[in-house]
Amino acid sequence: MGLSIHTLRTASVETDSSSLQTSAVFGKTGKSGLGRSIEFHRPLPNGKSFMRNRIDKKKTRKAPHSRNRTSEAGFILPMAIWIVAIVGLAAASLNAWIMDSVSNAQALRDKVEAQIAFDDIVNELIYFRGRKFQSQRGLEVGSPLNPSSVRPQGGIFPSEVSSDRVIRMDGRPYIVASRSEYIVRIYDARGLVNLNDTPPRNLRRLFSYFGYSEAQINRFVDTHQDYRDEDDLIRLAGAEKRDYERRGYTPPRNFHLITPLEAQNIMDWETAEKLWTAHLKSPIFHTCRSTGFNPNTASPLTIVTFVPGIQDDRVAEVIERRESRPFRNSREFGAAADRMLTNQPFFYTFVPGTCSVIELTNRNNNERIRFSLTLLPAQNEQPWQVDYVFRIPEESFAEISEVDIESVFPSPEEIDGTERRSNRNTRIR
Repeated sequence: MGLSIHTLRTASVETDSSSLQTSAVFGKTGKSGLGRSIEFHRPLPNGKSFMRNRIDKKKTRKAPHSRNRTSEAGFILPMAIWIVAIVGLAAASLNAWIMDSVSNAQALRDKVEAQIAFDDIVNELIYFRGRKFQSQRGLEVGSPLNPSSVRPQGGIFPSEVSSDRVIRMDGRPYIVASRSEYIVRIYDARGLVNLNDTPPRNLRRLFSYFGYSEAQINRFVDTHQDYRDEDDLIRLAGAEKRDYERRGYTPPRNFHLITPLEAQNIMDWETAEKLWTAHLKSPIFHTCRSTGFNPNTASPLTIVTFVPGIQDDRVAEVIERRESRPFRNSREFGAAADRMLTNQPFFYTFVPGTCSVIELTNRNNNERIRFSLTLLPAQNEQPWQVDYVFRIPEESFAEISEVDIESVFPSPEEIDGTERRSNRNTRIR
């Protein structure tokens, strides 16, 4: 009995010591009621023992991986969103840049095409003006109806020549044969008002036509004279350099105006809105070195400016009369105007001069370009020059009126072919 008790105590001590050893190694003791299943194994070769906890093993091995995957997923999602956003912004920026480049390329193409068309039409005009004859009707571009009267350009009576085709130089529209999208209007400078040599009395009639008061007319005329003269003396209603500087304006050049729009630099001329609106729609002024007044190409406003006291009904009669039979001298014009012409005899001329104001209109976009072309036949190096070119502002665009399809400005190839056929038929006869 005593032996049995001793044996049991020894087993209990051994168990407890083993438990203590296990606790020393793992820091825990296997107690029931803690929800753990503990197994004891044989000691390791180095004299130590280990304990495997099946439940803790699963927890200690899988929990860190789960936390890592959660943290990685929380980092990758925002990063993917940022990458998509950056790529989207880059694509949008690239698309905007491409669209801008395409628009710029199209604008540059249109500009180059417009410049080529401008140069082509200018060359055609120079060709016709330098090779064809001018008469009281305008520019004769057809086959001569009276070949015996043909003389070289610049002859004594070049106006005697007439042909079966004429280009009027009074501003009527013509479709350009070589570029049908353009309309050309040719204005003889002698049918406009020259801002460099028109006398003050004629300028007064011009401003009166637009309804300006006497005080405004005096201001316009005197400032115009002071702007062009070489002295510093001020007219009664004029202005000189110190007056311009006081207002912060560009001082007068004291010389001839280069372009009609330069007149807007004359003090108070910029306030003549009705005048400038009318000028942009249809040219009133020019600054060529061309003098004289041509009743065959003059606009109604120019006729009123240079013929004192003429009535509106007589102006309409003058326009109608020259359409059927152009004026050949001052006597015929005075009879049609029913006025005594007081100007000098050489002031009136009935053939277009060497300077023309030309306006090109693009029928596709209604864009208008106006320029001045002067022939210089005495110069061998450059027998012509473009005096100025400017683009009509969009707000001043006039609606394109219908143009007669038979009113065509011919191409040089068409005229040359007609001339060759005409010359061949003449030789056959």
